[in-house]
Amino acid sequence: MRRIGLRWVLLWPLLATISIGFTTLAVFIEHTVRTGQLQSIDDELVRIERRFEPRAGSAAADSAGSVGDLGDQVDTPIRMVVDADATVLRQVSGANPFTTAQLDRLFAHPGVSTVDAAGRYRVRATARADGSMRISALSLESVDESLERLRRHLIVGGLVVFLLVGLVTLWVATRLTRPVTRMSVAANRIAAGEFDVAIDDRSGSREVHGLANDLTLMLERLRESLDESRRLTIEATSRRDDMQRFLADASHEMRTPLTSLKGYTDLYARNMLNEPGHLDRAMERIGSESVRLAELVDSMLQLARGGEATEQRREAVDLHAVLADVVDDLRAGYPEHEIELVLDVSLPWRLRGDRPQLHQAFLNLGTNACEHGGAGGAVEIVVRRDDDNVVVDVVDHGVGIAVDIADDVFLPFFRGDAARARDGRGGAGLGLAITRQIIERHTGSIAVVATFGGGATLRVALPCEDSPS
Repeated sequence: MRRIGLRWVLLWPLLATISIGFTTLAVFIEHTVRTGQLQSIDDELVRIERRFEPRAGSAAADSAGSVGDLGDQVDTPIRMVVDADATVLRQVSGANPFTTAQLDRLFAHPGVSTVDAAGRYRVRATARADGSMRISALSLESVDESLERLRRHLIVGGLVVFLLVGLVTLWVATRLTRPVTRMSVAANRIAAGEFDVAIDDRSGSREVHGLANDLTLMLERLRESLDESRRLTIEATSRRDDMQRFLADASHEMRTPLTSLKGYTDLYARNMLNEPGHLDRAMERIGSESVRLAELVDSMLQLARGGEATEQRREAVDLHAVLADVVDDLRAGYPEHEIELVLDVSLPWRLRGDRPQLHQAFLNLGTNACEHGGAGGAVEIVVRRDDDNVVVDVVDHGVGIAVDIADDVFLPFFRGDAARARDGRGGAGLGLAITRQIIERHTGSIAVVATFGGGATLRVALPCEDSPS
C-alpha cells in the first residue's frame, strides 16, 4: 500500500476544511445579500403601491408620476388592476408580462411572490374592495445581475484564498517535515547497520528537537548495548576456550598417573611381579601415583572453588612463623638448594586470614622457585613492610620468566614448554593458579617483577595488622 507524505497529510485536510468553510460562507453571504435585496424590492413595492393608488380619470397622471418620481432608483414598475377573470382592467404603468394562468394564480394567492414571466419579477398582489386585484411588480434583472457578479467575485476570491492557503500550508508543512525526513533517513541508515550517524536537530519545532534528542539517546544506548554484546561474546568465547583448554590439560595431567596405575595392575594380573622386591616396588609406585592423582584432583577441586578450602577461617596469623615453616619444608624437600629467609624479626608481621592456605600459597611459590631455579640454585624469600602492606618476594636465579608470558603463568595448567614434556615428577601447572586465588581471597596481589642479576621474582603484597605477634 502506497503511503502519502506527511506534508500532504497536513495539506489536504486543511485545504478541504478551508474549502468547506469558504463555500459555506459564500452561500451565507449570497443568501444574506439576496434576502436583503428582495426585502428592499418588497419595501419599494409597498411604497409604490401606496404612492400610486389608481383613481378613476387619473391614469395619465399616475403614469407620469410613476416615471418621474422613481427616476433611476428602480426599474419602471408594472402597475395594473385585474378582475377575477384575469382580465386587465387598467394598466397604470409598464407592459403586462404575465400570462392569464399566472394572473389567475396571483388572484388566487395574493401577497408577495416571485414570478418567472418574460423575466423574473417580484410581484405584490393586493385585493381591492370592489373584488378586483391590484398588482405591482418590479423586475429582478438588476438583482440577478448583482448576485451573479457576487458569485463570480466569491469564486475568484475563493480560488485565490485556496491557492494562497495551499502554498503557505505546503511551505509550512515542508519546513515542519524536513527535519523529520532527515531523521527518517538517519533511522534507515541506523537500521542498515551504520551506527556513526549524527542526528541533525538544527531546525524544527520543540517537539522535533525533543525527538532528535530521544533518537540520539537511543542510538547511544544501542551502541553501548552492541559494545556490551560484543564484549560478552568475546568473554564467552574466551571462557569456552579456557574451559576446553582446562579439560584438555586436566585430561593430559590425569592420564599419566592413571596409565601408571593400570600398568602396574596389568603386571600383577599377568604374574610378572614374582621377582623379589618387584611387588614391593610396584606397590610403592602405585601408592605414589595414587597420592599424586589425589593431590591433582584436590588441586582441581580447590581451583574450581576459587581457591577456597573446605572451611574458610579468618584468624590472626604470624607471617614470620608461616614463612619459617615454609622454609623448613623447602629445605627438607630440596636439600640441594640454598634457601634463605630475609626479614626483620623486630617488625610485626601479623595478618588476618587462613594459616593453612597462606602456608600452601608460599610453599607453592617456593616450590616453583626451586623447580625452575636450576640445580643447586639459591632461593631467597625477602619480606619487607610497605605502608599498611607486607611484601614478600620469592626470588630464584634460574632462566626467568619472559615478559610476554608474565601474566599467563598464573593460569591453570600453564607451562612454558609447548610439548608438555613431563618426567613424572613435575606438577600439573595448578600451583601458581591456586596461589593467586588464595592471595586474592586475602585481598592481596601477586605479580612477576624484574629480577636483578637474572631469574624470576614473584611478589606478593598482603594487608597486615600492626599489633605485635
